[in-house]
Amino acid sequence: MLFQILLICHSLLRWLILAGLLYTSGKALLNLITGIQPTRFQIRLAKLTQHWILLATVIGVLLYLNSPLVHDYLHHKNGSQNTRESSFFGWMHPLAMLMLPLITSGAMFIIKTSRTNDYTQYILMRYFGVAFMLAAVSIPWPVFDLVHRPLLRI
Repeated sequence: MLFQILLICHSLLRWLILAGLLYTSGKALLNLITGIQPTRFQIRLAKLTQHWILLATVIGVLLYLNSPLVHDYLHHKNGSQNTRESSFFGWMHPLAMLMLPLITSGAMFIIKTSRTNDYTQYILMRYFGVAFMLAAVSIPWPVFDLVHRPLLRI
């Protein structure tokens, strides 16, 4: 029961994270092109997105430790019983998702020490854009050949 609740929370956080990363990087690109200064809302949303990523990472680690797919993957590493699904959740998805907090935390640290608004926008665009692409590629989409999962778990 707790596993299902954590899975639903993890799934809902996915959409908040993707929206936050896309908005932050897109707005930073638009601001760089038009020369507009970063808004307080934009910086707060970037921090909030970083917190969502950290929360999703903690929930993801809990799911990883209790997942039957991961358990199967770890016990049959060299055997022929590994499926693409267990490999995806056994190492591909966790590795990519553990990189997201590092990327966004690095960006927020650089922004704190940034002296110019253009450099702040550049860092937000670059780091949060890379984080968005990494997250989008490593999410198990329903149309993804490797793993099939629903868009929304309720």
